[in-house]
Amino acid sequence: MAFKLIAITPELTLPDEAWRITHLLDAGFDAVHLRKPHCGEEEMRSYVDTLPAGIADRLAMFGFNLVRLHHHDGETVIGGDARRLHKEKLDRMDYLIAALAKRGIYTTTDIYVSRKFPAGVIPEHPEPLKNYEDYKVLFLLYDSVCDEFLHYMREILSHTNPYTGFQWKDDPAIVSISLLNENSCTTQWNRNPKLAKVFLERFQQFCRERNLQAEGGSANPAFRDFLDGLYRKRLEQIRAELRKIGCNKPVTDQNFQRGTFLALQREACDYVDIHLYHDHPVRVGEKMRRFLQRQTATRRWTM
Repeated sequence: MAFKLIAITPELTLPDEAWRITHLLDAGFDAVHLRKPHCGEEEMRSYVDTLPAGIADRLAMFGFNLVRLHHHDGETVIGGDARRLHKEKLDRMDYLIAALAKRGIYTTTDIYVSRKFPAGVIPEHPEPLKNYEDYKVLFLLYDSVCDEFLHYMREILSHTNPYTGFQWKDDPAIVSISLLNENSCTTQWNRNPKLAKVFLERFQQFCRERNLQAEGGSANPAFRDFLDGLYRKRLEQIRAELRKIGCNKPVTDQNFQRGTFLALQREACDYVDIHLYHDHPVRVGEKMRRFLQRQTATRRWTM
């Protein structure tokens, strides 16, 4: 039997309630029921607005000076359409960025992490795109996907945060930008067998145009040159677009795995960001959920 840990607030608001709610969610509770029957719509909206402040206070207390806003790109558009930003959810992010900035905490963020698409958005991939790893490969292969990426990047970075008064591209609170999350081409190109076939076909063409031997496929030393050319072309397109909209934020990319090939590609970035996880924390809520399941199973057996 599955359990969910849900906290219920008192009817009367406590002075440090936002702090307590933040602490409960950090500890692993699945949800908090905001029980405020005396509050009208505007009062409730004001109450909810205090929650990011509670999160920001907690981060400041622990001494953090940088927060990464991650996996938001799928939530800030409607139906996977980069032309339709979700104003309400974007407003929440804007409020959090401003709350962090007031406490001296900077923000870094990503352009693409996990946005998904309905059927028909990507011409070369007519079915729905549900696997975000495939997007990172399609981005290298097809101009239409790169165009979609650039459009979303323009929309989100040119968006004005009403709480700071700055467009994201100019906001001093946003210090850096990661382009595509964990998109290292050496680990992504062959995840999907159908798309790997397209890569190998493109490699054959690459070799013919340069009078190179194509035998060996991905084991051929020229295959790395082929991947490098695809990636650097896209990176230059992104940089050109950033220059066009007047964004001078430091950018990074290729932030997954290590190796000489990736190190050479990272030279084209403004800074290096590599994702390696050691001694990753475990949520208390998961341990509590397993404990409750064991207790329930025991009670059922003894009854």
